[in-house]
Amino acid sequence: MDSNKDIASAEAPFYIHVEAIPVIVDSGGKFPETEIVSSLESPIKTKDIIIRFEGTDSQGRSIRRFKWRLDGGQWTETNETSVTFPNLSNGRHLFEVKAIDIDGNEDLIPAEVPFEVFIEEQFPDTRITDYPKDLVKTPYLTFKFFASSAASSKLISLV
Repeated sequence: MDSNKDIASAEAPFYIHVEAIPVIVDSGGKFPETEIVSSLESPIKTKDIIIRFEGTDSQGRSIRRFKWRLDGGQWTETNETSVTFPNLSNGRHLFEVKAIDIDGNEDLIPAEVPFEVFIEEQFPDTRITDYPKDLVKTPYLTFKFFASSAASSKLISLV
């Protein structure tokens, strides 16, 4: 009896998950170091955030070239020592930055700071100031109202 006849075959897709594991190489102090100097205490109660950082090369000299990213996005190169994020959304965020020395060596382990933004939504003060006081027999009603911001008066709807 042929043993191959007893084996059933089927095709099915399969997936392999591969993670990159950072390898730390002893460079003898050749690579730059990066430090985040801003203090971010979560939750942050403003949507506009400035994060400051600095870097030094292997001789202790200041560095003015960096790469940064927010929430695992693309790396962005800058010659500044701070990044401003206007109007960040509520929630958890992760900022990473790494220094680049004049020889093009990048910090092997980016400096990072996790933080959370939490802004309570501020709704305008809205009040109805005049309305029909008696029973009316018309499909049209008139209401007058006050809104604390001009923009909010355009957003009010009757339900």
